[in-house]
Amino acid sequence: MRQKITRVARRMAELGLVRGSSGNVSVRRGDTVLITPSGIVYERLHPSQ
Repeated sequence: MRQKITRVARRMAELGLVRGSSGNVSVRRGDTVLITPSGIVYERLHPSQ
């Protein structure tokens, strides 16, 4: 799931939907919520973050 979130975040940046480190991407899976960290430029985002 982390890899998918990373791909989506990078694609959003490529399409110009986000700029710099604005916003977060999140997904809920059962009782777990995964959220991209704040302050990270999406092009540099890594699944381990």
